[in-house]
Amino acid sequence: MRYIYLVTFLSAILFSCQSESTNQESNSKDSTETQVAMNSNKPVLAATDINYPSLTNDIIKNLAENCDYIDYIFYDLPISISQDNKQAIISNLNFLSRNVPSSIPNACKPMGRKFFHIDGEIILEADVYLNKEEGCFFYVFYENGKKTYANKISSDGVNFYSNVFGQAGIKQ
Repeated sequence: MRYIYLVTFLSAILFSCQSESTNQESNSKDSTETQVAMNSNKPVLAATDINYPSLTNDIIKNLAENCDYIDYIFYDLPISISQDNKQAIISNLNFLSRNVPSSIPNACKPMGRKFFHIDGEIILEADVYLNKEEGCFFYVFYENGKKTYANKISSDGVNFYSNVFGQAGIKQ
């Protein structure tokens, strides 16, 4: 029952969080994310360089037009998220920054997996990397079981996850 309330609450948040971002706003958001990561008092650890491009415009357009369900499964958290409302799905796609991460800090581990469905079929999966302490704010996408694309998470996305975890009583 608690999860039904959580999903309902999250859907309400997504409806109210419709944003119209310009490229300029997106770039300033990404620069804010970088500053947050750089201002961390943690020691800088080695990182694994990655060379994955951003999701293509065609993939994003296909998701915007045809995706009818998004699932999140978190590895070590007692919650999951499912979205089947078109407005919520479009809002969720706004969590994608067009900027790509250049590396994955070794301290960063995926906290969950995001699944995009079209007509009941999973057509795209992404590892969700979100760790404020380590400066991890990005997705790594899989096609046919292989890492293929990577995108940073926009500040709207970081806020969304923070709100979800806060409502669930999870400290991030």
